Amino acid sequence: MRRRTVLLAARSGAAAVTGAVSAGALLTRGEGRSLASAPGGSSSSPFSDVDDGADDLDAMVWADSVGVLPALADGTYAPSSGVTRGDVAVALHRFAGSPEVPGGLPALIVDLGDVPEQAAALLWLHGRGALWGDADLKVHPERSATVADASGLLAALLRPVLDGEALMDGSSTDTDWLQEAGIAPSPAPGAERADQSAPAGDSDLTGDSDATRAGLAAALHRANTVIVDALD
Repeated sequence: MRRRTVLLAARSGAAAVTGAVSAGALLTRGEGRSLASAPGGSSSSPFSDVDDGADDLDAMVWADSVGVLPALADGTYAPSSGVTRGDVAVALHRFAGSPEVPGGLPALIVDLGDVPEQAAALLWLHGRGALWGDADLKVHPERSATVADASGLLAALLRPVLDGEALMDGSSTDTDWLQEAGIAPSPAPGAERADQSAPAGDSDLTGDSDATRAGLAAALHRANTVIVDALD
């Protein structure tokens, strides 16, 4: 199975990551750990609640196999279940190879929670300038994530690097940029939704409906493909 590695030149050092996910990142090959390329053509579902040949099955199999967004303990994937802002943060942190967060620094977030992995993910995203607290220094990881939340975080992490690779032309909105990058599906000509708050399909990453597990898996799966293509 083909693998690709991306080296993140962090603000205070370098860390091996699985995707090009940080401002100022330097893309290299052959060092550190990496995410596997997506399995090709998954038609048989390993999940008890996902039909064979279902939409985004490849993405869910990939997200489970590499540990970015794994199946639940009971063998289901719960594709239509919503995710919280904390869930999105953890998935993005894993997508980046779970880089360490420097210790001994003041935490400018007061609602990190009691789960170490989530706390590290939130601090890492904050350190990348992708996640900001409100006036009370809260990021509200317990709240349901909208597709707009997920889009904003993905664009904040990926846009500087992929733009730096001269793949994109600097669109003005996160949604437009994600569609240009191939990370969010573009609407078919004449099929644009007039109401962007209307519920979208699982693989959509536009609008203000609740983000789902299948939608997040699909977005990260496409992001991984874009990054692999950029390194070829």
